[in-house]
Amino acid sequence: MIVEGFLTSLSAVKSSVVSQDALESALDTLLNVSSDNDYQCIQVFNAFDQPKLIFHPSTKTYEVSADPTRKLHASSAHRLSLFRERFSALERRVLRHKSFSKPVAATSSSSRVESFQEVRTTSDPLPLSLTHTEQISRIESLLGITGMKRVLGMLGQDERKRVYLEDMTSRIYLDISEAVTSCKKIYYDFTRTL
Repeated sequence: MIVEGFLTSLSAVKSSVVSQDALESALDTLLNVSSDNDYQCIQVFNAFDQPKLIFHPSTKTYEVSADPTRKLHASSAHRLSLFRERFSALERRVLRHKSFSKPVAATSSSSRVESFQEVRTTSDPLPLSLTHTEQISRIESLLGITGMKRVLGMLGQDERKRVYLEDMTSRIYLDISEAVTSCKKIYYDFTRTL
């Protein structure tokens, strides 16, 4: 009965913009249903009552920030800092992956190599994790560099519809006219633009 009423009201919606009255009416209906049936089907949390965690790179810890000036429609400076924080969090997460993190051991590197030599035969090479880890390069450091480098960045598009890749340090424009799309993935040879 309630689902049918919800679907009927949903089919009457003609726009993706929802008015505050319609939202309050739907919320009141859901809250009344949950109070009648002795269970709570929806809970509402105020986003501004939730603590904001800020990462400090020097101590590598998160601290709770009580910011009373947070607003739903923030200024452009706040939106910019939001995207910077998201990019930094993503970068920290990628760098923690085993492909990019340097191996940590309680013993020195020479004793680690000796312990692996006991296990392996003399013709086997050392494990890749002991000899090489991948690195993520900053975009600003790519100028004049040859060879393969891995970068982490965000794709964007400027006012003239040019596609670029940027990180916290710089931006490079990409000519994607020869890009190949396959299975919803785009393959592109970045060496042509550097």
